[in-house]
Amino acid sequence: MVDLRDDTGSSVVETVVLIPLLMLVLLITVAVGRLVNARMLVNDAASEAARSASLARGPALAGAAAHIEIDRILGKAPASCRTRDVVVDTKAFRPGGTVKVVVVCHTDLGDLAGLRFVSLNTSISSSSVSPVDVFRQATR
Repeated sequence: MVDLRDDTGSSVVETVVLIPLLMLVLLITVAVGRLVNARMLVNDAASEAARSASLARGPALAGAAAHIEIDRILGKAPASCRTRDVVVDTKAFRPGGTVKVVVVCHTDLGDLAGLRFVSLNTSISSSSVSPVDVFRQATR
């Protein structure tokens, strides 16, 4: 006859049930942290690129300066933000005008916990506008 008040083995069952749940919580926390970090880096890259482009002497140099700044900032980004799209709008590049930079980072979180067979793709985008100084000379 089995004694129903016996607790033998109940802690093993609790551990077997809780460990996968705790691992899932840990993976979700790491994924959210990586997304927040990528969002901050993309925001920073867009802002710095727009400012760098607004300091350039001409539209062609503005685009080059923006790309250099984005490569500098996102080059040290985690592996989840290696591919990106960059648009530098210099249509209003003149004294008193603006420069707009849009950065889109394509990230894949499938590398978490060896889940490379699962595609967890998302895109993070940010844009920034920086004014061109009114009292400066700019080439067209």
